Amino acid sequence: MGHLSITQLAELLAEMAGALVAFPVYFIEPVWLTITRFQCHHLNRLVQSNLYGEEQQNKYWKNGFFIEQEVEENAGKIRRAILNIHNGTVEDIVRRLQSDESCSKIHLSSQLVDALLYKFGEDWKSALGFFRWANLQSDHKPTTYSCDKMVDILGKMKQIDRMWEIVKWMGKGGLVTMETVAKIMRRLAGAGRWKDAIEVFNDLKSWGLDQNTESMNLLLDTLCKEKKADVAREIYLNLKGQISPNANTFNIFVHGWCNARRIDEAMWTIQEMKDFGFNPSVITYSTIIKAYCKKFKFSRVYDLLDEMVANGCSPNVVTYTIIMHSLAKSRKFEEAISIVEKMRMSGCKPDTHFYNSLINILGLAGQVGEASHIFGVEMQMNGVSRNLSTYNTMISVFCSHDRQDDALGVLKEMEDFSSHLSKEMLLISKNVLRLDVQSSGLPLFEQPKLRTGMDFEGIRGLLGVAIFMGNILLCMKG
Repeated sequence: MGHLSITQLAELLAEMAGALVAFPVYFIEPVWLTITRFQCHHLNRLVQSNLYGEEQQNKYWKNGFFIEQEVEENAGKIRRAILNIHNGTVEDIVRRLQSDESCSKIHLSSQLVDALLYKFGEDWKSALGFFRWANLQSDHKPTTYSCDKMVDILGKMKQIDRMWEIVKWMGKGGLVTMETVAKIMRRLAGAGRWKDAIEVFNDLKSWGLDQNTESMNLLLDTLCKEKKADVAREIYLNLKGQISPNANTFNIFVHGWCNARRIDEAMWTIQEMKDFGFNPSVITYSTIIKAYCKKFKFSRVYDLLDEMVANGCSPNVVTYTIIMHSLAKSRKFEEAISIVEKMRMSGCKPDTHFYNSLINILGLAGQVGEASHIFGVEMQMNGVSRNLSTYNTMISVFCSHDRQDDALGVLKEMEDFSSHLSKEMLLISKNVLRLDVQSSGLPLFEQPKLRTGMDFEGIRGLLGVAIFMGNILLCMKG
């Protein structure tokens, strides 16, 4: 695969955008496509060939992962052995791997085991058969990651009894950690077995784990996310005499009540939080503001903003973005735009996401010139960088108002920016597919940092490129 120009790259990405290329993509709330693994694989091959060249690319790229060639070859042998079994049981898979001469010679490194468990995905039979076989090998020592991954796969596929077998086995080997407990609780609650999740908390000491604030919060958070805030509240009342709450305990309840659309209870929780000597944070208030915004109760939103300031808790850019976005969603464009001045008066500085939303809203309000000014002048003047979504949004605004020449002008800027774009696309696609594998074998997609934000941001950025390019081609055809 040779090097591609920005135009050729645009054509591929526009194809990936699929149906969205047929009309200008311009929504008050972004709509993202689901890119198939094959398409992501194609994109990554393309980006890497442009950055590294074919020879260097083949050295590092293997089936969606950056892993050692030997590990990939061994993984292929194991997968082929398993694929030879049709409609077999878990025991059939274990026997097949034990009898396969090529598999018996493989050194089962933690990197190999972890990568294979990930690749099995929802194929729990293959994953469990391989996991059992691996733990029968004398040269393999199970890691907490591989055990937790197996627990998660079985729980996700509602194989609860088999999940418990693994957990009991882990308990005997001292492999159960709070991360394991988190996965068990989440999967049990997701299967509607929240009472069992409570029993997991009650049994913590049998695994050498403490019933403390951290583990209590884990249980409360699991229940609240399953819209069992009432149950969580009852458990908290029973435990608070033995376990002290912290600020996070009350934030969990605020999220839980808001998730259940019971905002009055969330407000009451804030008062309880204060009674315990904890000050509500900007995140606490913003959670309730978002809940009020969903109900379009903007008078309560403004009251809560005033309360925040009175209590010495200044709204941040996320708070203002939520409010502005929600006002625009209810078609109150002028009121949404007025949030900009309110934010400036508070001393809060806009960020890239705020400006992206503002450009979008200005376009919907018909103020294309003001949107262009924000894009071309104000962001640079305030030292706020553009991202892929910024370009996509500005292109969408121009295309929606039949200003193809201006849209093509943004394309010219993107061509000047193409080198940086290619590198950013590679970074984003890595985040989406989690291509890196640490030296210990732990794939980055399982890292807490990535789990708490990188997934959504990576996917949004990647799809933003596809949609952006689709709009460009639409303008060129128009």
